[in-house]
Amino acid sequence: MKQHKTYRLRSLTTILFFMVSLFPIHAAGNDSIGYFTKIVGKFNHVFPQEKLYLHLDNTGYFIGETLWFKVYQVCSSNDSLGGRSNIAYVELYNTTGEMEKQVKVKLNHGVGMGQIKLDDILRGGFFEIRAYTRYMLNWGKDAIFSRTIPVFEKPAKEGDYSNPRLWTPRATDVPSNRDKSEGLKHNINAKFYPEGGHLIKGFKTRVAFELLDQQGQRLKATCTLKQGTQTLMRTQTNNDGRGMVFVTPNDSPCTLYVVCDNGRSTNIPLPAAETSGVALSVDMMQKSQVPIQLSATADWQGQTVGVTLMNNGKVYFCEEHTLGDKPLTFSVPRRQMKEGVSQLTVIDEHGQILASRMLFGYPHTKVAPIHIAMDSVTGRTIKMSATTLPNTTFSLAVRDAGSQISEWNQNAASWLLLSSDLKGYINHAAYYLESDDNEHRQAADLLMLVQGWRRYDFQMMEGKKNFAFDYPIERQMILNGQIYRTKKKQPVEGIDLTLVLNNADGDALKGYTKTDSRGRYRFTVPACWGNGWTMYVKTSKEDKLQGYYVGVSRNFSPKPRALDPQERQPIQLPVPPINLQDAIDRGDLTLSTDSIHVLRQLLVTAKRWQKKNYWESYQGKMNTADLIFRPGDEVDQLLDKGMSMPTLIEYLKGKLPQLKGSDNVSGYMPYIKDQYNYYDTGLTYGRRPIMWFVNNRFACATGVSRRIRKPDNPNNIESERDGAVVPYAFPFYMDEVSKVLVTTANADINDWRAQQVGPNAIKIFVYQNPQGRYYRKKPNGLRTTWFHGLTYPETYEDRELMGIIPNEDFRRTLLWEPNLTTDANGKVSFEVLANSTCHDLYYSAEGITENGHVVVSQ
Repeated sequence: MKQHKTYRLRSLTTILFFMVSLFPIHAAGNDSIGYFTKIVGKFNHVFPQEKLYLHLDNTGYFIGETLWFKVYQVCSSNDSLGGRSNIAYVELYNTTGEMEKQVKVKLNHGVGMGQIKLDDILRGGFFEIRAYTRYMLNWGKDAIFSRTIPVFEKPAKEGDYSNPRLWTPRATDVPSNRDKSEGLKHNINAKFYPEGGHLIKGFKTRVAFELLDQQGQRLKATCTLKQGTQTLMRTQTNNDGRGMVFVTPNDSPCTLYVVCDNGRSTNIPLPAAETSGVALSVDMMQKSQVPIQLSATADWQGQTVGVTLMNNGKVYFCEEHTLGDKPLTFSVPRRQMKEGVSQLTVIDEHGQILASRMLFGYPHTKVAPIHIAMDSVTGRTIKMSATTLPNTTFSLAVRDAGSQISEWNQNAASWLLLSSDLKGYINHAAYYLESDDNEHRQAADLLMLVQGWRRYDFQMMEGKKNFAFDYPIERQMILNGQIYRTKKKQPVEGIDLTLVLNNADGDALKGYTKTDSRGRYRFTVPACWGNGWTMYVKTSKEDKLQGYYVGVSRNFSPKPRALDPQERQPIQLPVPPINLQDAIDRGDLTLSTDSIHVLRQLLVTAKRWQKKNYWESYQGKMNTADLIFRPGDEVDQLLDKGMSMPTLIEYLKGKLPQLKGSDNVSGYMPYIKDQYNYYDTGLTYGRRPIMWFVNNRFACATGVSRRIRKPDNPNNIESERDGAVVPYAFPFYMDEVSKVLVTTANADINDWRAQQVGPNAIKIFVYQNPQGRYYRKKPNGLRTTWFHGLTYPETYEDRELMGIIPNEDFRRTLLWEPNLTTDANGKVSFEVLANSTCHDLYYSAEGITENGHVVVSQ
């Protein structure tokens, strides 16, 4: 019998959830530019931002594979590996924005390892994987790590990757839970970005712009800038839909006339010019100096301004200048500029921002290459070596080039030095780090000009805006929440809470605390591993149970972002850097004699199996459904917020905007003797009828046209399973249901019920919760729910190589080693076990040193 182990939970009796204005508006006498730069420095010291980066073992996956990853954490206060938090959250979201997986990763000295198994994914598509700490959420969802990966349907035959299928839902049938692209209302949309943030009358200003269609696709176009009737210039956008014009605003309106390569055209007015302010101009094309020019309107002449440069939240350059009636020009030596993204800010003596823009400094010293070489081949073992900085630890993935599906155009260097400081997807981000020539500088400068978001908000850091510190720093896992009244005037302060966590192995953790004046509580949980933990929370007063709703703050995942169309475009694969053909010809490398499956063409499809017998199993419905919802899991989210329980149809209407009509199924009891149960009223899905099933048995059909006919001889139809109606009531509340499957494909023409309802009918399968209405029992002072612990970091060798048969070895990732460390000479050796068919190899090696330098393979 396993020994019972009990641990004590640390608790905080008083919880302070507050709006932090750490550095309030300054007192009189502190009006100085130097004062504000010091305040910014203090803010960054007390609240340094964290950045996370994920290195994955592959660039795309098939359902059934395992996604291996390593987390790297960097702190902005000292540009070093590590940070305030020791718990990272890694989440996987599917095409429609529903969370598929969430794992908690323990961070040790800024690194952590883990894996996500893709064996129970319903549908593939373009997935989003992201990583963050709870502390990072204080700066919004744009501050977290996010990238897109394609997840392909499982091959029909194991190891046959020749016909990869990427499921793409139709927007009209399958709703998306992702954020919508903002402001894209027309066929041609323009976003303008004047340098410095403003157009000032009388001063020549560069204006960068982006052209996008309604779906967010970048537009190639020829553009003509006119001021009144005068043509000022013509230009063309680049492949990212970006362009730039020069304009000196006056009383005549400025208009951009756009003619796209697809033949569409429009004219779009530029932003209105202001009559007061400071115009900013920066020249990033010179090699040794960065000239900066400030031009002021009459009301600003004679005033003192400060010009600051900030990198990773630290102000590293500040000069004060007095504005005059002529443009003020000065230079910053390039050697003083920090590598990566800097924010240039012009402020007055009161800390108000007059102009701001982003600059990019090429990383000459902060990035070091990792060189990979093949040393020898014996049998199926490939001996290789890597060379980089001495005593450096990095992660390495080696992949079979023949089964490589896609490419990713970023790495640890481009993310940490570029993309993490910008908002949205950066196409071919690694390009900007390739060279420091004029072509790359010009492209990088245009990219900087079209950025309106600031990771480091200067006004917040100097105390002009409040900083909402809503999310805690998790050095250990934190379990916090709030209790809610079940009766009017019921007190919530000083209520005793007892928390118990236990798992199937007999481990138990227990802790006590009291609620604050608003009913909030917090526990600090020591390291516990795995997801099989049950949580019990008891509310009491003077040892007597008290009836409260006990909420838990664990639904903090930001809403999935809108995916950029460029993220879903295939990237051409480079030539494999390691070729094994010579070793094969010499007989050094032994491969299987089976046929080699080579990728030929990427097939994007929405086709589904339509065999009638396939519907008779739950797994068949899983494999053919478009959407899966788990109301049973989301019940806890409602209870965490103290909310009332909706009906199942109310819940589905919130998930499916196409679901319309009155609810005529909740609590509905089918007529057992009626083999049809078709109704021309009630719920429809985008004006299509719905066939409802409960526990795989037909219940009824709603929204059916009146023009239906009964089968000629229904008694001869074998419908023992699909034909029989359910002998019990349709579920009413959402907590009575564990899963809901929705298939929007036209119903099977061989299904006799579909023949009667209509070929365009959709099917919704409802599976009841065995616990029934357990969740809606009256609160008695005890809340029972789940708790997810830390993820066990498995090893690639134990999971992928155990019991492998050489002739049936179809691994696409041949090696995943999250911790390779070079010796004093900067070299490390390793071995790769070839699969049955590989002829070429791709590799990816990335790492971050303790002092924040990046090492990446070339």
